[in-house]
Amino acid sequence: MVNGKAKGSDFERFTCKFLTKWLTGKNRPYAFWRQPASGGIFTIFEECGDMSGDIRAMLPVAIPMMQKISVECKNGYPHTNFHQHLKNTKGFQIKKFWIQCLTDATRSSKYPMLIFKKQGLNAIVGIDCKLRIILKEQVKLPESLTLSFKDLTSVTFYDMIEFFNIVTPKIIEDLPCQEL
Repeated sequence: MVNGKAKGSDFERFTCKFLTKWLTGKNRPYAFWRQPASGGIFTIFEECGDMSGDIRAMLPVAIPMMQKISVECKNGYPHTNFHQHLKNTKGFQIKKFWIQCLTDATRSSKYPMLIFKKQGLNAIVGIDCKLRIILKEQVKLPESLTLSFKDLTSVTFYDMIEFFNIVTPKIIEDLPCQEL
């Protein structure tokens, strides 16, 4: 049985490999890799703005994305589902994930991106409304699901494969810098 921390680390590695293939068209060398302490280093040293989230650039070609996007990866959580949002369930995990993602992204002046996967299902990518509007001006985004909250920015989820088939590395590279 794999514990939660190992499962999360495995998913972060999977995400890094996926993003490397998306960015470079190659499996190696890895353009992205896990953040030291899985992003925890940013919590300790907030002045390290480029170290937000769970993923970091390993090659120069990945730097433009990591300068603009803070990626938070979450895997598992079998009892978490979107119905909890509608019931305003206390401890709704996806909301907690989104708060963590928003907090890191805001501290580092980046766009938040939450990549979430449940066992047996495709990974999904969540972005905020600012990034969604910018992307919609350039491409036709795939079908989505938006969660709106009373007390924080909404998150729109897309199937990860469909999203990255449409949103190219050039589009990410050309994003305007996030404004505070």
